[in-house]
Amino acid sequence: MERTDWPLLRPAPGQWICADHGTIDRPYAGVVLACPNCLVGLLRTVLVRGQVMYREEAPERCAGPEQHLLVADAVLVGWIGCPCNASGGHRSWACRSCGDVQSWPPHDVAAAQPYFGPGAGDRVPGMVS
Repeated sequence: MERTDWPLLRPAPGQWICADHGTIDRPYAGVVLACPNCLVGLLRTVLVRGQVMYREEAPERCAGPEQHLLVADAVLVGWIGCPCNASGGHRSWACRSCGDVQSWPPHDVAAAQPYFGPGAGDRVPGMVS
């Protein structure tokens, strides 16, 4: 898979960017907006003091009964390691008010199962074949 050539990318504010597929016009709507080709969470381009910056997409509210706003000091952003996808895990957002945890990309139970067949050492980091 060909990765995005970041130095050549000239995004405008408000665009969505996938690390592997470049500019995305029609994102997939899941817990966060994601690349429709690989389901990786997108980066949103924003204008900060005259420069285009990249901001990671995140859920606006928790999925708890009160749907708390997930803003600074109200959310813990983390990473859950998992072999079920190419990125090696899931970005997580935990609401500090109610404890609700959302994560992306979706967990694939079948892909997370241990695999001990040919090429197992290439498939799961840290596993020796």
